[in-house]
Amino acid sequence: MRPHEHSIRRFRTRVAGLLALRYTLVLAAVWGFAWGLAVLFLRAAFGTERQPLLWGLLGFAVAVVAAAVAAVRRMPARRSVRALLDKVSNCGGLLMAGEETDLGPWRDAMPAIERPRIIWRSGQTWCVFCAAAAFVLLGFAIPQRYVDMNAARPPLDVTDDVARIKEQIELLEEEAIIEEQRAETLEQKLDQTAADASGTEPGKTLEALDHLEQELRKSAEEAAEAALAQAEQLAAAENLAAQLDQAAGQLDEKDLAQAMKELSALMEQALSENESLLNEALDEKLLNACKDGKLCQADLAKLCKACQLSKDQLSEMVKKLAEAKMIDAEMMAKCEGCSQCNNDRLLAFLAKSGMNACEGIATGNCPGRGAVTRGRGDAALTWKDPSTKENTEFQEQVLPPNLAGLKDSTRVGVSLSAPKVEDVGSSSGGALGGAATGSGSAFTAKVLPRHKGAVKRYFERQ
Repeated sequence: MRPHEHSIRRFRTRVAGLLALRYTLVLAAVWGFAWGLAVLFLRAAFGTERQPLLWGLLGFAVAVVAAAVAAVRRMPARRSVRALLDKVSNCGGLLMAGEETDLGPWRDAMPAIERPRIIWRSGQTWCVFCAAAAFVLLGFAIPQRYVDMNAARPPLDVTDDVARIKEQIELLEEEAIIEEQRAETLEQKLDQTAADASGTEPGKTLEALDHLEQELRKSAEEAAEAALAQAEQLAAAENLAAQLDQAAGQLDEKDLAQAMKELSALMEQALSENESLLNEALDEKLLNACKDGKLCQADLAKLCKACQLSKDQLSEMVKKLAEAKMIDAEMMAKCEGCSQCNNDRLLAFLAKSGMNACEGIATGNCPGRGAVTRGRGDAALTWKDPSTKENTEFQEQVLPPNLAGLKDSTRVGVSLSAPKVEDVGSSSGGALGGAATGSGSAFTAKVLPRHKGAVKRYFERQ
């Protein structure tokens, strides 16, 4: 083989090798990113093991073959390489002519063939390939628990909390504090919260449970306050009925009739707020008598018993709420002590004062008429002591100088507290503040001769 033919072949082989390497890196990088994504997807969605995913290595072999084919197709033609080498080696066309004919003696005059230097800036390509390889390795190296979307999350044990809240919901529904539909909604929220409980986000679950418990506690507190008010009304009606039953012989017919009327009004008010509760304790005849205001002495004992039964039911409800830790023990103590009364002293008081003393009880211990169709407007005065004139006169105080322009200021607010007063001395401002008493204390300045004319004209101006 002629030397120049060997140089041409080696140059073409070198170009083809560089092209093959370049295409291999590019195709391998593309396959690396695609393979890495496939590895992450299969491990996350289906929990695929690592070993079957290693078949992706065949993709690199395919990339090498495809790169070799592309390099061969893009390899420069022999004639083009010959022309390039002829130009670089300064052969003057002899190398090109040697392809067509025998050069003869001119072959000895042909200079040595110089192969040009091939430069490939491969830094960016290598970086992309290394990134793809690192991505594939990362896809295999990540632990399965971090990528498996179907993996069981660490559980959060909220069984006790869920059971306690469910008992509270059932208690409120049983005591008719919340409606059945709302109870079902709360139970659905509770079940959903328990199903979504996860050890990875315990704060979210605990916050949802606290929100449900606070909502139930609020309903229980409102029901307990209403029960306390109802128990106080029932206690007042019971005490009044009991004492009227005992003092019936000591009161005249007029006072007794008025007392029955006031008791009927009190029971009517209690029925308006506790009708469902009193319906269970009162028979139909006594219930109609309370609504129509036609109570008689024979109904007093039954009425006392019904009020006591209703109070017991309210106390039992409040006790259950307290045992479920939905209300404070203080609220339960108030409900238990609302019916305490000194019967002997009340009996003596009624016998001495007559029925006029019952008007305050009939109006719920509140002054005034109570309603547009009930009683008179008499009410005990809450003001007893006369007002005093002590400290009612204005006292003169020296205000600071900065308050002189108060009338020109803009008000930005009004305060109920007293103004801050500071001890200040007399004002000593002005241009003559530093002047001494006596003659010659005025400020004087010597007028220069060149200024006398101007000063004279200033004071003689018309």
